[in-house]
Amino acid sequence: MLKPVVAVGWLLAVAVDARATVHIQVEPVERGPFTPGQKVSVEIRLVQTGDESKDQLLRLVQFDFSARSNDELEINLPLTHPEAGIYGWDFSTTPHCMADEADCGLGHFVDDQWVGPGILGPDMLAIAYYFVEPNNLTSNSDAQLLLPASGPLTIARLEVTLSRRTGTYTLDLVNAATADLNRGAVVYYGFGVEPDDPVRILRTHEPAPRNLTGGTYSFTVRLPDEDANLVASVPACNSGGTRLGSWWRSANNTARLTFDREIIAPELGDVRVVQLLPEGAYGEDVSGEFSFSLENDEDGLPRTLRVRQAGLVDPENTADGRLENRKWYAILNEGDWAGVTPFKIDLVVQVGDSNGDGRVNSNKSRLGAFPIRIPKPTDHDCSP
Repeated sequence: MLKPVVAVGWLLAVAVDARATVHIQVEPVERGPFTPGQKVSVEIRLVQTGDESKDQLLRLVQFDFSARSNDELEINLPLTHPEAGIYGWDFSTTPHCMADEADCGLGHFVDDQWVGPGILGPDMLAIAYYFVEPNNLTSNSDAQLLLPASGPLTIARLEVTLSRRTGTYTLDLVNAATADLNRGAVVYYGFGVEPDDPVRILRTHEPAPRNLTGGTYSFTVRLPDEDANLVASVPACNSGGTRLGSWWRSANNTARLTFDREIIAPELGDVRVVQLLPEGAYGEDVSGEFSFSLENDEDGLPRTLRVRQAGLVDPENTADGRLENRKWYAILNEGDWAGVTPFKIDLVVQVGDSNGDGRVNSNKSRLGAFPIRIPKPTDHDCSP
């Protein structure tokens, strides 16, 4: 098993040909833009870009995932060669692997344990060819990965779960900012034994033409082109004025609205709470009494909007901006909330609170026996 400090140190002791250049392609299998929380398969490829490119058998490939931009991404290694027990790395183009799945990675030190401390240290992955036969320490075209003179070589695969928030997030395999020779991305090939097989060492932080290029990909995460639709609310929208569909004062006059896909938090004024008046009209806007926040569903995705009164006040107080007892109010989106179709939820305030404990029951005589039917203002319908 070769460690980078040993392998790189030995290579520096031999003649190095610095003409070659390699570009690291990071390519999602499916194209974006991407949605919050989406799982994406990613292929990692190497491509020669030098003027004097020729087929090269790879000695070592190393990736460094320690760049801070990866913190917003969940990165996992799929099982690429089950019979050989290899994760992430792809040896499917080598003759040994094509002949027998159990021989994938034959003759290689394979580090596919980057989660946690790993073999090479935290957030590192590497493969290095040493030998198949101890008496043959030169190239082996049956076991080594061949980087062609032209065209890409798929060398690894990742599974990336994107952030559940909208924005742009960069997957970084190279950590170009590091000055540590044992970190960062490294590609080298050649044994330096024969004149036509010089060693080439390429790193992300070396000057051209000894540098690697590429190695990053920026995911744009946004809501789907189709708007989210309201599918349920608690309390349910009230179309008749019975107990169902009333604010619960004992629960801080809270409503939860659930949608069929991810949503982003509304901006001020996108969702309003307004009093209902007859003939489909709206009265006082009491939105300032409420807070609006997102809650995740069982899959951890933000699909529920919680609307909660920020501070309970005397329900008989008719000052502007406060809920009034036995009045109707709508939670309303008229198209201002980005990514969400318009909706309207009608709820009635029934306090029935004669002793100030914030609860309704049939023993409280101020409002009479519970439930109380409070007529809904005319020409108001639940939507959708």
